[in-house]
Amino acid sequence: MKKIIWIYHQWKWDFWFVDLETEKKWFYVFPRNKFTAIDWDQVEAIVKTFKWRDEAVITKVTKRAEHIFIGTYIESKNYWFVRVDSNMLENDIFVAWTNTLKAKDWDNVVVKITKWERKNPDGKITEILPDFKWNKADLYKIIIESWLKSSFWEKVIEEVNKIPLKTNEKEINRRKDFRKLFTTTIDWITARDLDDAISIEKLENGNHKLYVHIADVTHYVWENTPLDREALNRSTSTYYPSGVIPMLPEKLSNWLCSLNPNEDKLTLTACMEIGKTGEIINTEVYESVIKSNYRLTYDEVYYLLWNAWDKLELQDDISKKQQDKILIDFLQTANNLKQIIEKRKKMMWVLDFNFSEIKIEVNDEFQPIKIEKYDRNFAHKIIEEFMIIANEAVWKKFSTTPFLYRIHRDPAWEDIEKLQKMLHIFGIKTMLPEKISPKSFQWVLEEIKIHAKWEIISKFVLRTLQKAIYSEVNEGHFWLALDYYSHFTSPIRRYPDLQIHRIIKEKINKKLDRERIKHYKNLLPEVARITSEKEEKSEKIEYKINDYLKAKFVEDKVWEKFEWTISWIIANWIFVELNNFVEWMVRFESMRWTWTYDNEAMETHEQKSGKTFKLWDSLEIIIDRVNPMEWKIDFILA
Repeated sequence: MKKIIWIYHQWKWDFWFVDLETEKKWFYVFPRNKFTAIDWDQVEAIVKTFKWRDEAVITKVTKRAEHIFIGTYIESKNYWFVRVDSNMLENDIFVAWTNTLKAKDWDNVVVKITKWERKNPDGKITEILPDFKWNKADLYKIIIESWLKSSFWEKVIEEVNKIPLKTNEKEINRRKDFRKLFTTTIDWITARDLDDAISIEKLENGNHKLYVHIADVTHYVWENTPLDREALNRSTSTYYPSGVIPMLPEKLSNWLCSLNPNEDKLTLTACMEIGKTGEIINTEVYESVIKSNYRLTYDEVYYLLWNAWDKLELQDDISKKQQDKILIDFLQTANNLKQIIEKRKKMMWVLDFNFSEIKIEVNDEFQPIKIEKYDRNFAHKIIEEFMIIANEAVWKKFSTTPFLYRIHRDPAWEDIEKLQKMLHIFGIKTMLPEKISPKSFQWVLEEIKIHAKWEIISKFVLRTLQKAIYSEVNEGHFWLALDYYSHFTSPIRRYPDLQIHRIIKEKINKKLDRERIKHYKNLLPEVARITSEKEEKSEKIEYKINDYLKAKFVEDKVWEKFEWTISWIIANWIFVELNNFVEWMVRFESMRWTWTYDNEAMETHEQKSGKTFKLWDSLEIIIDRVNPMEWKIDFILA
């Protein structure tokens, strides 16, 4: 039966799949069965069974997504076309003379597809680019072809330029004044958009009062202005090593809204009383003004609390921070409160994945010079726990109003069955119940902590979970074991948070009347759809840039031998991982294997050598070819 579905292309592996629009279920698409569909096209497809698995065969493209590409403009005797650089599009794009923007033969250009009714699409040139001989050419190509813009629309800049740099005293005076509270931000050393700060008080009854101050972006970004429409269109900031494509112009994100120390800043403050066992007793939300005392980094907090501040790189004011008793007492109180909240989460069976993350360091020419793993320390966890509990407290406070929820649906039963099979392969006999719950998953995570291959098993447990999205309809948050959850804490870089701030401010100022409620009920479904889609695309761009850098990192290591670990096996593909940070997906054929795949045991048998390869086995592999712009690393067995 034909269904309307979305096509999605996993670039670096030439790996395609489609996502059912209604059921959100993915099906693999073999390259020859993708018709002419490319990223985010809406298509009709039928599902067929090939050997042991269901696959989709695309039969028709019903609606084209907007696509732009970078390529070379070529003039022929009777026609003009652009030969694109991207491996996503196999065909040249024809360009009518009136749509060439007066480009010259062999110019680098940006081309937009306007019509696709024949084998080759038609398009028009939207920009003529300089020669790509400068440092960040590859990054620029990825950004352009992903529809990201580092610059802002002229009307947006005009609007931002009219915003005064100095905060109006009348506006400050009408707000709740928290400037005398000891307040600090804690973030990455490279962060420039500081949208959250914290204050803490220990109460006489043994409870804590936690203040989470969030930048009041809505004071500057009014509804349905050019600035607001551009923010919604972007929906999120996109981060990459050494840079960011921001949701808001720099004047707002880095200056007016950023909670820089020793400056009066407009905020929305969630003031929560938290009990001795980590429960939220009471919440009040205020339009407020703060003046942060410090701008701390995660490393500073970690070393200051461990009294090892000398391990930090020298900074002008580190000695002052180490000697500030108020600061040290504050951090100790924050860490104690974090531990109380964590105990509550364990009782709620909140899923606890503790993976290392990857840090890619680049030079001024955007070339990778170091890729390493880093583990989050308790300083990261302090902010993470405080932001999560603030998000939880806000939905409780405003649960009767129209709202945007961050939902995380229960895992699909077929994915649970796959997880059960995989657990048995590793000798874990835990039986998952039919009605799955966070508690069931946390049991598994606790059991595998003592397993020698706990990391690969944890990753598969994570793959079993569905992706969190935004919705105007609450469906709960499986991962956090919460019935309701919303995003409130990052309005500088996430539009849903900004949208929620508007609703909250109207509610506390008694302006959320029947007409405005109706307005939001009509508006929020579209905001949820756009922001969920844009978030997914932003994540994909971040993956692309990181995968480009990982390929670039091993580009000079062709014909070198490495020991890789098999981290996953599916059908005719394996995932291999080098030194726990560079993971790649490889076709068996690309390694010149003659193979058979055992779906039940999740292993493959190489016929020439007689070897059987299983999850977490080591392989000696030689890097054969590297193409960073196609996100490809080809291997052969040593």
